[in-house]
Amino acid sequence: MHKVFAYTLLCMLMLVLFVGCGEEEPEVEEPPPPPPPSANEIHQNLRSSIGILWRGGLTQEDLDQIPQQLSQVVGQYQHEINAPEAIGRLERDLTELIPQARDAERWGVVKGAIVAYNVLNPNSDRYNRLEERADMYRERPQVEVTGFMDVDGVLYTFMRVRDPLSNRVESYRVREGEEFHETEKYGITLRLLRVIGNQRAVEIEYIPVQEPWEVPGPRN
Repeated sequence: MHKVFAYTLLCMLMLVLFVGCGEEEPEVEEPPPPPPPSANEIHQNLRSSIGILWRGGLTQEDLDQIPQQLSQVVGQYQHEINAPEAIGRLERDLTELIPQARDAERWGVVKGAIVAYNVLNPNSDRYNRLEERADMYRERPQVEVTGFMDVDGVLYTFMRVRDPLSNRVESYRVREGEEFHETEKYGITLRLLRVIGNQRAVEIEYIPVQEPWEVPGPRN
């Protein structure tokens, strides 16, 4: 009796194992890979990395950070299939911004946009001359007229000049036609062209770009 029971149990166990071995586990499908970033997404991220160019208020620190920030985002997407289209869009953005900023005399933006353009086109010399001009305007000394004095029939203008490169402030007493304020980079940079009206302003030439601008007289 016990032998029959044991034999029957063994047969049932073998049958269960046999049936179990015949069942195949269902295959687990792997989720499809995510789609590559779109050209719009890449372009937006590229532009955001240098968004200060469109917002304004550029500082020298902002300008210094543009190459690293833009290069980092370009490197992040450089192997993506839509990267060339996105980079081309940003390049067109910059080529539109540069003349707009130039015409508005926003020389910091001109400089920053050219720096960004050169990150995308490292072998280009397209904007070399304009970049030099932008540097000259950004480095133009800041002039404040502090007073006038007539000495033996000669009118002298007293001015305080701050050099943006060195942040050094110097004071001058200058006659019409006289050149003044020497810098290490450009040499003599300023010339007093004339006193305007009843000493309400003076016209000064910025010699590196050979262009005059008007500086108001002292505040009463």
